[in-house]
Amino acid sequence: MRKLLLAASLWVVAGMAAAQAPAQDCVRSEPQPLLPSAHGVEARQFRRLNTHEAVESFTLRSGDRFRVEHGGCEYVVLSFSLRPAQANSSRLLAAAQGLRQLAALKPAAIFDLAAAASAMEALARSGQALVNGQEYPVPGDGEDFLQARFMFDAAPRGVVSFKLIRGPL
Repeated sequence: MRKLLLAASLWVVAGMAAAQAPAQDCVRSEPQPLLPSAHGVEARQFRRLNTHEAVESFTLRSGDRFRVEHGGCEYVVLSFSLRPAQANSSRLLAAAQGLRQLAALKPAAIFDLAAAASAMEALARSGQALVNGQEYPVPGDGEDFLQARFMFDAAPRGVVSFKLIRGPL
């Protein structure tokens, strides 16, 4: 019986150590709020989930509502869910407009939000079809493997879902 308890205890301790290992190996620092102050924001909430993940939500004075998931370890990823106050037939242009509003608020971001907005607008003007899950480069924001990229995801009606990605670090 004692051997069984000892084996179970060792198994639990080993599992706890393994669960903590990724955080120790993570090259990314703890995520910080994009909007540390409430300037230009009607409501804001930031919650750290662990050492390299957080969830942030805020509503801009324009009425646009954002939910941003901060994540990644080897890669830095910001996953945006945007509910624009004004309907826009183009997800690319709605996302670009939202990023420009954020950029005007001087966020604490590892990404050049204005450059990402410009890349999205250029893709919209090109007439090229937007493919969910495909990564597109953000010219002017990094080089080589540190080049920022954006990617759109499927989302419910009225929601624009996209990611900004950088890495591997």
